[in-house]
Amino acid sequence: MITKNDKIRKTIIETRIRRKLQICHVRELKVIKSHLSKKTLKHLDCLFIEAKWLYNHILSQENPLDFDTKIKTVFVKKNDQFEQRNLEHLSSQMRQGIKYKVNSAIKSLSKLKRRVTFVGKLKFRSEIKSIELPQKNMTYKILNSKYVKIEKVKQKLRVSGLQQILPTDEIANAFLIKRAGDFFLKIVTFRNKETIDTTNLPSVGLDFGISNQITISNGISIKFEVPISDQLKHSRRKLSHKQKGSKNYQKQQIKVQKNYQKLTNKKADIKNKIVHFLKTNFDIIAFQKEDFHGWQKSFGSKIQNTSMAGITSALRVRTATAIEVDQWFPSTQLCCKCGSRKRIALSARVYQCNHCGNTMNRDLNASYNILYEALSVPPEQREFKVAEFDSISLMLTYLNRISCVRASVVH
Repeated sequence: MITKNDKIRKTIIETRIRRKLQICHVRELKVIKSHLSKKTLKHLDCLFIEAKWLYNHILSQENPLDFDTKIKTVFVKKNDQFEQRNLEHLSSQMRQGIKYKVNSAIKSLSKLKRRVTFVGKLKFRSEIKSIELPQKNMTYKILNSKYVKIEKVKQKLRVSGLQQILPTDEIANAFLIKRAGDFFLKIVTFRNKETIDTTNLPSVGLDFGISNQITISNGISIKFEVPISDQLKHSRRKLSHKQKGSKNYQKQQIKVQKNYQKLTNKKADIKNKIVHFLKTNFDIIAFQKEDFHGWQKSFGSKIQNTSMAGITSALRVRTATAIEVDQWFPSTQLCCKCGSRKRIALSARVYQCNHCGNTMNRDLNASYNILYEALSVPPEQREFKVAEFDSISLMLTYLNRISCVRASVVH
């Protein structure tokens, strides 16, 4: 006789098999605050306040793993005393999601303690920024192309960005996010993998640097930087003049957070468009593992204002034919034609080989070396083909349309 647990176990196994053939996407929908009533805004704020109370209350228990989420009151520390507060806005599944967050953090720490001797403990949170909505059509429901309903919130929420979700997408859980005074709904979806024929596309090597952020072995140099705006500098200066903890301080802090979020969004947009450009135009993409954290210590904002680290991590995940070369491979010191080695100063922008007389831009030479190292091509079998002018001009046109990106041919 097949029991209920057997059916659940069979469904879980079938879902895991199906998910291996799909790609996970997280769609971010912004809740339009101008369409919300004051009562709904207060309800959403109370959700995150009660989530913080419950998280800290679970963490204060002797055995958080066996905590009962059906409780209706928690104790909150105020100054030197504990006060009893009611949980009126959090639904039962939201509470279970907060308990799961605490349990997963505890289990991660226990695994870390097995490898590392000195590990700290979980700390109490001053704020919670995300609440899990685990079950579709229960904790949240997509009504149409504009509105979403959340459990225990009477008013339906108008959101922007629902057109990202296709009818064929398989929708999983969601998260309610509070960031810089705004509310977002992140929905996890699964979509079947799209097969792209890359057999006739060329292979390229990428060299990441300081002056030219990316140099491609086909002769294109890409520069991109998102500097801190004057508006952000002005808002940070005003924040330093406010009294910490006051309402004016909190209002100005939200303005600073929004300005920082604009910079983050610009970097993410550049990263996504460059990765899409590389993935659709080239077959094998070879790049060298770099210590961007160490670069940032030496060069500061020149690295911080770019998204080079995000591009390399995205290439590892999104492309099936990405090859990463070892960090200590001397790509700058080798000649890409004969393979001889020569030390070159950081200020020198041209590589001149003493053995074969090869004279080339140092970044272009390094990108060739990275490509040949990834493909294991010996010097005597290397071929240098000049890219077609039409394809190069089309690539430059696409790249120069991206905001804060300047692409040109390497000279």
